[in-house]
Amino acid sequence: MVLRRDSDIRAPPTVATSPVAFRDWEAAVGTRIAARAKPTRLERGVLLVVASTSTWAQELSMLSTEIVAQLRTRGVAVDSLRFRVGHVDPPDRPPQRDEVRREPPLAPLPEPVAAELARIPDDELRRAVTLAARKNLGWQEALKPKKARRRPT
Repeated sequence: MVLRRDSDIRAPPTVATSPVAFRDWEAAVGTRIAARAKPTRLERGVLLVVASTSTWAQELSMLSTEIVAQLRTRGVAVDSLRFRVGHVDPPDRPPQRDEVRREPPLAPLPEPVAAELARIPDDELRRAVTLAARKNLGWQEALKPKKARRRPT
């Protein structure tokens, strides 16, 4: 038996729902805008969007053609956007990491790499590339499992 979704089933009016899945909205407008504006209602092809400030509402109104096109590519049946200013809850943030990783010591360059870097004629560029290479090698060494790390000689 195949179950069909009943189109008459709706969330109670006390429950805030969005006519556009957050993932689709964020993909259409970007993370920064999605944090400051949210779609609240879709009626007859007009999507009502609440923006956190009048400035955001005005900026988004100028981008409405592009936003509508992005939403349509994600299957949202929208023809136009209307904006109003209101409260927008900030998005949930992942918990912050308490651990601070220290930068590992610079690793020595293998002889072939050092020889190639010595061929760079610009002193400043050569120093920058050398530093980046040594930092990268240091990180690679630090991220190896402890048993696989080479021992300094």
